[in-house]
Amino acid sequence: MSDFIRTHKRILYILGLVFLSALFVVLGKKSIKTDKIENRVYSIHAHNDKETDNIYYQKLVKGDRVSQTFTPDTKVDGVSFEFHRGQGSELSGRTYMTITDKKSGAVVYEDAYDNNAFPMDTLVDFKLYDTNLTVGHEYEIAFTSDVENESNAPMLYLQDAGRYKGTFTVNGQEDTSRALCLGVFRHSQLPSKIFDAMMMLVILVVMLILIAMFVKSMPVHRICMLSCIGLGIVYMLIVAPGKGCDSAYHYEVAYSYANNVLFKGNPGGKLAMRADDYEFYKKNFRINDSYYGLMSADAYMDLNDTASLFVKDSSMVMTLIETGNENFVPYIPYIAGIAIGRLLHLGALPTVYLARLFGIIVFALIIGLAVKIIPAGKEALMLLALMPMTLQEYSAFSYDGMCIAAAFLFVACWLAFMHDRADRRTLIMWIVAAVLLGACKKGTYIFFLLLLVPVTRAHMTRKKKAAVGGSMIASAVVFNIISYAVVAAEAFGLRIMAADGGYLPGSSYTLSYAVEHPFKFILMCIGSIIEKADYYFGSIIGTHLSANIQTVPIAVVVPFFVLIIIAAMETFEERTSDNRIIINTSERLAMLVSFFMSSLVMFFMMQVSTPVGWNIDGVTGRYFLPVLPLVVLCLYNCGVTVTKNTKEKVVAAFVCWHIAEVFYAVWAVLVR
Repeated sequence: MSDFIRTHKRILYILGLVFLSALFVVLGKKSIKTDKIENRVYSIHAHNDKETDNIYYQKLVKGDRVSQTFTPDTKVDGVSFEFHRGQGSELSGRTYMTITDKKSGAVVYEDAYDNNAFPMDTLVDFKLYDTNLTVGHEYEIAFTSDVENESNAPMLYLQDAGRYKGTFTVNGQEDTSRALCLGVFRHSQLPSKIFDAMMMLVILVVMLILIAMFVKSMPVHRICMLSCIGLGIVYMLIVAPGKGCDSAYHYEVAYSYANNVLFKGNPGGKLAMRADDYEFYKKNFRINDSYYGLMSADAYMDLNDTASLFVKDSSMVMTLIETGNENFVPYIPYIAGIAIGRLLHLGALPTVYLARLFGIIVFALIIGLAVKIIPAGKEALMLLALMPMTLQEYSAFSYDGMCIAAAFLFVACWLAFMHDRADRRTLIMWIVAAVLLGACKKGTYIFFLLLLVPVTRAHMTRKKKAAVGGSMIASAVVFNIISYAVVAAEAFGLRIMAADGGYLPGSSYTLSYAVEHPFKFILMCIGSIIEKADYYFGSIIGTHLSANIQTVPIAVVVPFFVLIIIAAMETFEERTSDNRIIINTSERLAMLVSFFMSSLVMFFMMQVSTPVGWNIDGVTGRYFLPVLPLVVLCLYNCGVTVTKNTKEKVVAAFVCWHIAEVFYAVWAVLVR
């Protein structure tokens, strides 16, 4: 028996981890009360389907009454409405809701909520489990408030009436041009099935990664590629189309370039889309004219109702969406995916997922190449690429994945050249990384070029140093000049944002403020970091997988941070090797200065959307993902060593911990 255990030790180790993971899921699902998932409801939105949805706000003060009639055409288990509050505004009092049968005049449901208990722009659900709304009967939903001060009053979302069937009134006066953003609910069993399927999928992926590590003994860069693809697909399925940060905008840009590839064009600078794609886009990307749709069971249910393998209506329709001026380079995988999907006559949903899958594969290939090239800190670079937030970024519809991949490859090639571990192919890869970085985020990462300063002290011939420096600067600066022209046009055009989300003259900082008051600007950055330290930390690793909404407890993501720190340490075997890599002081200084300057640029650009008197708003943790290797690699050979076996266990633990992350993420999505 003991011989069998020694012979199959690693296989038994994998099976043990899988068993513990399955046990965690089973016990965890019981502890969170499965009925919350089983009884989860989703919206059948009663919104209009016009091409443009103008958004209006209706304040509710004492004495006001806002109402909307609706007629259910299916079994109703709940209603929802959109609630808005301005940035930083303090609300008071309560809002009251009643549902009345129009025919009999009887109140069939009433409820209330505290105004200050909800965050900005949230969907408020009222579940009518004990109320029977009859199909075909007309009902009126009405809202009142006890708030006397208008500055502390809540606001309801309104939109153009469009084809909405119902009567909207404000204080007894009918308004035929607008409607309340109202939705009704019904039960579904699908969320529970999705939960089970997602957990089985992530356990299967983790098992395959562990087999590759301990049974097949694959090299680190191949394990990295396998992990990026496997876990990337898991997170792609968690984050439904349109529910990632800025997904709608990136989809628009990629689709417009795909039109050019297919020789369709965008007449008049307006985006042309297949009819099916446009309907899918309106329903799943631009919810209530917002770029930030929340991840919820609603998203999965909408996909289930509208998905089709092949396109039904491929005729091109003209939209009012302007095609933007983003650089096409970071969008190449998504452009290819959309173009191929349309050539194959795939439906809207398969086309979107094909494009996202292309993004995952390209990211995995670039990161795998970076891990192969980098002479030190391979495991640390791999784990940074496998952080939940990184996975969410490159598996969603966003060019942030390409920014992260390009930055990681740039740092890997740089370190290889610094320690004479590079050849001509590495230089080509470095140039590619510089081009990609220059094309991303409108030149935000131009300060990566500061890493070229220590190259002058590297053990290379003068000719080689000149080739490296010239290639980097030439390839990166050209793209950055183009990108900065776009930034300048926006920033110095004084496009500034008001506190309520609209752009108004004089209501927020401009770029000139940082130039005229550099010390105040730096203090404002420090204040922002102190004020939002927990948010930055959590959103860098993976607490916020959907815009600014926390989906995972911060305690769940802390182990990822600890394991990355351990993986960044030098192993005893590396320390005693004849080919030991030593990151010297000048290299560490170059990395830290580059990190600091790149971070400052992010705050510098985001101050444009910051109301006067506030700390900088709009900078999220995900913006710092490309520059994280610059900090983490500074920990290498800092005096602390671990064994090679320890690093293997750290990587295995990191991969396995994704089961807990996915568990909490999916659960939060389905019960939101």
